[in-house]
Amino acid sequence: MDDVELIRLLSFDKNKGMEQLIKQYSGLVFSIVNGRLCDICDSSEIDDCVSDIFIRFFSEYGRFDPDKSSLKTYIGVMAKNAALNLARDKKRTEPIDGDGFIEIPDTYDLEDEAAEKELVDIVIRQIKLLGPPDSDIIFRKYYLDQSTKQIAAELKMKPSAVDVRAHRAMEKLRKSLGGLL
Repeated sequence: MDDVELIRLLSFDKNKGMEQLIKQYSGLVFSIVNGRLCDICDSSEIDDCVSDIFIRFFSEYGRFDPDKSSLKTYIGVMAKNAALNLARDKKRTEPIDGDGFIEIPDTYDLEDEAAEKELVDIVIRQIKLLGPPDSDIIFRKYYLDQSTKQIAAELKMKPSAVDVRAHRAMEKLRKSLGGLL
């Protein structure tokens, strides 16, 4: 089922739409989450993270804008962010010798984290403004860590065209972000 049909199903019957969404994208979500967390989480934590992503999508479905990204990209970015957040949380609470927990260092600054999140939001908005296929290429290459060959196959493009578009899109992003990248 393509994105248009799936979005229509989600709008008409959210429960059946979610069943189809999970059927179509659970492999992708698991692959992303497992790739990021396999060294630091057990399988039940990975499964919980995957489930949480779909629950979050279900509750925040109204925020998805099909004009800004594909459903696959949106779900993929959600999966990557959830995995990174869980990895960061796990690292903050790693036990020391089984007695206690690592304390958050005094140098840890919530303002820095908030500024970083704001910067990430700005970058994502700018990527979305590139429009397809450039935004899809950038998300796949830098957020989902897909290879050029994989992106080319999924977008039905030549690998050289993917590389050229990625390079040009990054140049546009650098200009629009004033050299932040």
